[in-house]
Formats: sequence, C-alpha cells, structure tokens
Amino acid sequence: MGSTNTAVLIVGAGPTGLTLAIELALHGVPFRIVDREAARPAVESRALGTFARSQEIFERIGALDRMYYEGTPIEGFQFHWNGKMLTRVSLHGANSSYPLGFMINQAETERHLIERLAELGHQVERFRTLDAFTDHGDRIACNIVDAKGKTEIVDAVYLAACDGGRSGIRRQLGLSFDGLKMQGEYLIDCDVEWRNGRFPPYGVGQSFLSTTSMIAMVPLPRGSWRVIVSFKDQDDPRMKPEGPTLEVMQKLLDEIPGLDVTLSNVTWASSFYIANRRVEQLRHGRVFLMGDAAHIHSPVGGQGMNTGIADASNLGWKLAHVLKGAAPDKLLDSYDAERMPVIKDLLTGTGIGEKVLLTRNPFFARVRNVVILVGVKLGAMQKQFQTLLSGYRSYPDSPLNLDAYDADPGFGSIFGGIPKFSKGPKPGMLAPDVHGLTLSGEHRWRRLNELFALNPAKHHLLIFGGPFVSPERYAELQQEVIRIRETSGDWIEPYVISVPIISGKGMLFDRMSDAHIAYGARRECLYFIRPDGYISLRSRPVDFALLLKYLQRHYPGMSGVEAE
Repeated sequence: MGSTNTAVLIVGAGPTGLTLAIELALHGVPFRIVDREAARPAVESRALGTFARSQEIFERIGALDRMYYEGTPIEGFQFHWNGKMLTRVSLHGANSSYPLGFMINQAETERHLIERLAELGHQVERFRTLDAFTDHGDRIACNIVDAKGKTEIVDAVYLAACDGGRSGIRRQLGLSFDGLKMQGEYLIDCDVEWRNGRFPPYGVGQSFLSTTSMIAMVPLPRGSWRVIVSFKDQDDPRMKPEGPTLEVMQKLLDEIPGLDVTLSNVTWASSFYIANRRVEQLRHGRVFLMGDAAHIHSPVGGQGMNTGIADASNLGWKLAHVLKGAAPDKLLDSYDAERMPVIKDLLTGTGIGEKVLLTRNPFFARVRNVVILVGVKLGAMQKQFQTLLSGYRSYPDSPLNLDAYDADPGFGSIFGGIPKFSKGPKPGMLAPDVHGLTLSGEHRWRRLNELFALNPAKHHLLIFGGPFVSPERYAELQQEVIRIRETSGDWIEPYVISVPIISGKGMLFDRMSDAHIAYGARRECLYFIRPDGYISLRSRPVDFALLLKYLQRHYPGMSGVEAE
C-alpha cells in the first residue's frame, strides 16, 4: 500500500471535474483527477447544450475553439400544440458575445477538455475508485483502489466530489439528497425524415406539446437528431425500465397530431427518471460537492452540465488562492454562499417549467398557450428564455462584494448616452464583454473577454478615465498601473481604459466608447474583476486606498499594493 500527497484530489472526470482540473492547472496547483471508468463512449451522452456562460468559461481556459468544429448551433425553439405551431423563441439578441448555444455530444466535450488538460501537462487516472476517506482536520486521507485491487493512500488538502448523481463521496458523508422524483423520459439519437416537406429551420429545436406527453427534438452534429419523450408523470404505464426501441419511439411520436416523421438509424437509446434534488450545503470541511453530486434537476433549459461547469469555475480559483497563500481558508466559504442560491433558484424554476409544459389539464394548457403567445409578443418570454439558457447568474449577496461610489451627477446626455454609474454592472455581476478595444502598441481590436483569457489565472483591474480626463490625470493613472504591475503582477493584471489614444503599457483605447458605456464610466472609476469574470469591487472615483483595504481583507497574501 503506497502513499502520496497532493493539494487537491478530484474524483470524477466529467465536464465538472475536468473544468476544475484545468482551472487548477492554469494556476499551477498540484492535483490529481481520478475516475472509476474509461472515457465516455462517443455515442452515450445525455448532456448536449453548451450555452453562453459555459462558452465564456471554455474560452478563458483555452478549450472553446476546438469544440466549435464539431458542434452545431442552436438558435432557438419552436413550440407546437396539437399539430399547430404555437410560437418561436430565439436566442438572438441575448447580451453575450456567444448568444447562440451549440449542440455537442458530452463525450466530445469531455474529449476536448481532456486534450486541453494534456496540453497543460496533466491526465485523468482511469479505473481508480475512491473507496473511503478520512478528514484529519489539516488533510484528507483518501483510499484509492485501482482495477487490480491495489490500494493507494492519497493525502490531499482538499477533496472535490465531481462523481455524479450517485456520488459515493456524498454517501460517505452521510448527506441527504432531498427533492422530488418527477416523470420518466425516453431518449434516442437517430435520423429523422420529415415527411410532407415540413423540414424545420436549421439550428432550431422543436417542442411538441400535448395532454399526454411532450416531445423535444434537438438537432445534432452531422444531421441526426435527439428525440426526447417526457411522460406526464412517473407512473405513466408507457414508461418501461428496459428503455425505448425504435418501434416504441415511433409509436409515441405518431400519437402527436401534426408530427409527421419517420425515425431510423438509432445510435443510442436510454430511459431515465427526472428528479429535482440537492444537498443542503456544498462545503463539508475539506470536501466540496460539485455538479450532479450536489444538485440534479429537470433538463428544461439544458442547464445540468452547464451548472456543474459554473461550479468548477467558481471554486477553482478560490482553491488556488488559498493553496498558494494569497487568501485564508475562509475564502472557500464563499463557494457555498454564492452557488447555493443559484442552485435553489434553478431547481425551482426548472421544476415549475417542467410541470407547466407537461400539464394534462386542457384548461390550464390553453391558459399556458396564451401566456406563451402573449409573453413572446411582449418580449418577456423571449427575455426569460434567453436568461435561462445563457446560464448567466449573479451573486448579489456574495461576501466578496464591495460597492463604493459618489452620487451620480445630473448631466443628462452630454456624455453621449453613457448611463449612470449606479445603473452600471454591480459587484456580484459578470463583467460585461465589450468589443472595439485596442491594446497600446497593437493594431487590432480585441474583446475584453479575449484580454481576460490572456491571463486566465489573474484578477483584472479596469481603470476608466472617463470622457474628459486631463492628460496629467491619465499619466497619474498610468503610474499606478505600473506600480501595481510591478508589485502584484502575479495576481493582478491592470489596464487603464481611455477614450483618447494614449500609449503606454497597460493602456486600452476604447475607440467607440463601448466599454465606457457598458460600465457606466461617465467619470473616472475602477472595477476589480475576479479570475472567473465576476465583478467583486467597483469604486468612483478611482480609489487605490480602498482597493488596498479590500485586498488586505480578502487576499492578504497579495503583497505590494500600496495606498497613496
């Protein structure tokens, strides 16, 4: 029986565990990632949709571009009722650089993440099972058993449970997984022939509602489709544990008025029951639950895999900061404080959505249809649809937030339509991505998120000069940037964003004032942005003394930032 040490042991190599591993690798933190099974077969994949927030995370960690070659875009959904099209909702217009989702097999997503992890010098250890673990207060002793039955003791500082809905770590902790068991679902990936020339628009999913079931059809890469039948409740006699055959699925689709299709060439079929469940707490000493190990919910909105990826993005940089001495252990408590409200809201929202879409009562079905129609026409339904699928969630009550600014002046529109600072993005919100920024010395435009991806492990400090700042003040701000870069360059990447063209390291030219508008920078102001892209501090005017106090409180190990 051997014994080894590591900073973080990740159990489970799905999208959540792999994203966490890449985050730690980018921060230079020692870790190991183990999984009891081989890599997922290419044809088996429940999770498909990768939406705006996950795409931004993948961009930052260097895994996005390769996925686009194998995914197919999803632009929106058409809803049908008893053979007639009810309405269409679109992702176009969402406030994101990646407004469209794309459909890609989860196995392919995992493969690309594994390849990115390999580029960073790490790999998944397969056929290794966490048999038991003991929390000793300052470390966790983990018994890892390989395929031959050999046991290895791994002493880890922290343990990340990314081992799925049937999490062994959750069971060993003795945690309840409370919630509701909902209806059953059949799923097949197959070819679809749309008869009578009724082939749907490219990149648009289809949902067929009735009082007996709901059919969802989503386009897959290479021209095939995923077909999902959601039954009316968990006791529906049509739901069989052995799963669907092609003949069974064809019969179920033939029951839907107006759905005139022929299915063929099934590549994968599965049956499962939907449940809305979660743990009460995500952190248990040195153990952190993530992804399906912490929460499972209805697939309405396609946020299952995406929520786990967001969990990993939230926790990864915090683990790194604590392990590298930049922050105390209490920083890790913010993982639970930030993610649990998001999880609760998601379970509630998707549970309600599933019940509404599957209602069997004809009267309530008509009311639902009217609400959908009116909501789409008024824009409310469109907005809700975009918000749900984008995966954008804020942390308004995060213990890491600090908002400090003076009163907004009443200067009206003389600043070219720049909104008030009080209406700009607040701490706890994702930093808006903007286009049209030019880094001093370059002759190309960049997006802000593209700049963030150049230093994915750092905090970013954005210092806005405002439309009418004197050259002398810009020189002072530049000197502060130089000082911060020299003293805290390992942790903070600072930029001064200017409307006039000003040369110098760390200067960003905001040619069309897009960044000033997006951040409400009528006058000079400061935004401090976390490695995961969330705003944690903003101030107006620029207040380096306040920034220093903030760092001393939350990140005392970030040395070198001095007040004026």
